[in-house]
Amino acid sequence: MFELAFLNTGSKCGLEISSVKVYKNGNLIIQDVHTGLASENYENNIYSFKINEYETGAAFRIVAKVKSKLATDSPGVVFIKRKM
Repeated sequence: MFELAFLNTGSKCGLEISSVKVYKNGNLIIQDVHTGLASENYENNIYSFKINEYETGAAFRIVAKVKSKLATDSPGVVFIKRKM
């Protein structure tokens, strides 16, 4: 199981997240679709996914659908971690 977290680094604008998709070699293998918010307050900002088809050398790509809540900038970071 993996978790992807969106964190705000000081903007009051915030980032609205609607989905995270994971692709392996160009093919969609999993997605987590729910509304999240990374701003001064966090709401549902962690997206979880299980990758059963891990393959050494495969190209994995993560695509997130996001938008800034109030302005055109929403500085922050994204962390991906394996959940044991």
